Order: sequence, then structure tokens, then C-alpha cells
Amino acid sequence: MVMEDKCIIVNQLEQSMEILSGAIHTILTTELGYRSICGKWVPHKLSENQRLVRLNIAKKLLETYENCDSRRLTEIITGDGTWVYNSTPYSKYKKRSWVRRDEQPAKIPRSDFRKPKIMYTIFFSSHGIVLQLPCESGKGVIATFFTEQVLPNLIKNIEKYRPKTRTRGMKI
Repeated sequence: MVMEDKCIIVNQLEQSMEILSGAIHTILTTELGYRSICGKWVPHKLSENQRLVRLNIAKKLLETYENCDSRRLTEIITGDGTWVYNSTPYSKYKKRSWVRRDEQPAKIPRSDFRKPKIMYTIFFSSHGIVLQLPCESGKGVIATFFTEQVLPNLIKNIEKYRPKTRTRGMKI
């Protein structure tokens, strides 16, 4: 049954075989050499150019803040955009499968791109989230959205937690 459906759970085996779950677990793990693990999520792969750009930014930040006091780290704000899908995520048990010790876990693909989704822009600092802003439905982050909505809101939120210095010295 496990070879036919690697995602089968012990309770299903217990019901169909009329054997206690402890015995089933022992047979699967000790006798047959299986283990139950979660599938491996496969994220978007970065191109070589994207990796180099990120590496150069990280090196520049390390050089800038190498010998500074830790208060300077509060001057850094970083942000990114992410797609949030309007669907119920799978239970972690639905992603689990029985594999032998020498096998790799099943690969779990990203969410279906046809499902409804919305783009969120999120900025955070050492103090936590500074701004999270949803994009208009069906649109991505484009220059006008960024300059007209994201930056003004980001500056306003920075000024809330830095009323004296405001955006002076900030690295975004």
C-alpha cells in the first residue's frame, strides 16, 4: 500500500489492515527502512546575474557597517514584493510521504499561478515591519505604483518611529 501511495498515513493503514498503528509504524521504519518526511518545496531559481547583484549588495553593506556601532544597523530598511495566493494551504500531513533512507522527499511545486493572488510589498528594519502594502488586484509592482504609493507610505511610516531624525541616514 505504501509503494502505491507514498503519502498514505498510518491511520489509513491501521483501518484497512486491522493492525495497531504502533506495529505499522515499527514495520515501516524498522523492517522496511522507511521514514516519513515532508516534501521539499522548490522555490524560484535565481539567475546567475541576480545572484551576483545580491552578492555585491551584501558585500557593500558588510563593508559599510563592518566597524560601526550596532545603532547604525537601525538605519537599514529592506523590502521585497511577494505574491500571496487566495487559497487554503495544504496540511503538512498531505505533503508528507514515506521514503526509504536513500530516497529524496517528493518535490512540492509552487502554488498554481492561475489561482487568485495579490502582490504585497513589505519593508522591514531591525525594529520589525515598517510597511506592508497590497498592490491593486491583478497588477504587479510597477514604477508608478512604487513612486506614488509605496515610497510616500514608507517615508511616513519611517517618520513615525524616527520622529527626530526622520529619514536622515536611512539606507533603503
